[in-house]
Amino acid sequence: METEDYFSTGFKVVTVEKEAATQKSFNLKRPICIQGMPGVAMCGKAAIDYIIEELKPKEMYDFYFYDLLPHVKVDEKGFMSALKTSAYLWKGKQRDIVFITGDGQPTNGEGINTLSLFIVERLKNLGVKALISLAASPAAAINLNPRVYVASTSKSLLDFFVKHGASMLNGGTIFGMNGVTPCLTDRIYRIPGCILLAEACQVLPSDPSASKALIDILNSCFRLDIDSAKLSSAIEKLLEAYGVKTQKKSSSEPEYIS
Repeated sequence: METEDYFSTGFKVVTVEKEAATQKSFNLKRPICIQGMPGVAMCGKAAIDYIIEELKPKEMYDFYFYDLLPHVKVDEKGFMSALKTSAYLWKGKQRDIVFITGDGQPTNGEGINTLSLFIVERLKNLGVKALISLAASPAAAINLNPRVYVASTSKSLLDFFVKHGASMLNGGTIFGMNGVTPCLTDRIYRIPGCILLAEACQVLPSDPSASKALIDILNSCFRLDIDSAKLSSAIEKLLEAYGVKTQKKSSSEPEYIS
């Protein structure tokens, strides 16, 4: 375990090494990072959580950051744990992938930038070649076939995801770590970054249709072979439970993104 005072901001990051981090050499092949932090309808985080459940990557690090909300989680068995950000390593046949998600985002802009910079440095040290964030484009209702938008620091990365079915985001504002981190990887270390934003119903605590759309495009791009069928059943249960109206694909660009 190590504690770092980061960028003299007064924020501290406590790093706990897990199983995959104890290796002497990672020897990663063509590594990329896919990140999904909590946001609108928990879209990106839910997608990463589902991927972790399906692919069973090994735990690398837990990061405990001093600007996360001062509360703890209690599970169904009565055990409690502090909020954290976690990194996982999946060793694939074609490439290796670092997955990052967390229990929350920092409470203010300084904290978001500080934790984002910390993660960027870790990814650079691992030799990551690209960072892809997963997030939501807020919508008023559930969309059973949500559009996925893409914005990127790299034209080649932008073209790559457009080729696989994403729509280029023509303007807007992106808030939080899911937008900041891929920008900083490029600005500081010239590691290209992008963000995929699925249309998600902003009034729901989670939108499995949006998470499924993100997973489906990742399957198409990186041949992850993740079975998203369980998310389809979750969508049906959601519609039944909430009785929420659905909407067709929007023809207009989103203006506010989180």
